[in-house]
Amino acid sequence: HAGEVAGPESVWSVINDLEVERVGHGVRSSEDPNLVAHLAETKIPLEMCPISNLKTGVVSSLSDHPIMKFLEQDIMVTINSDDPTLFNTSLTQEFIVLIDELDVSLDDFKKLTLNAIESSFMTDDEKKKFLLEFETEFENDLPPEN
Repeated sequence: HAGEVAGPESVWSVINDLEVERVGHGVRSSEDPNLVAHLAETKIPLEMCPISNLKTGVVSSLSDHPIMKFLEQDIMVTINSDDPTLFNTSLTQEFIVLIDELDVSLDDFKKLTLNAIESSFMTDDEKKKFLLEFETEFENDLPPEN
């Protein structure tokens, strides 16, 4: 957990001092343009939990959440449920909230899912398999264009 209660300095700290492979939350990274640029360049994933961030007061409303801005800036963000029991949420509910509150598009949904696969701790071979399966299922399940 960094960039949640504490500001962007906590994200810099876990990147530089702990050499993490990904950051839980990182919401307040948006307060430091140099950190935003670094995250976009290095592709260090941010595990975003919008409902948790709202309920803990990290953001005052979902419209204030930086996830879509991060996605547009090519930061590797993923959707997570933080503590499902504590926050009464699920991964599905997180996506529903993003669709309802932030107008997440189908392309955004696809990118967030691909980011999750890419940033997982699976082996490279497992990632390739999951990426192929997801791409195939995603394309096959799209409604026909009119």
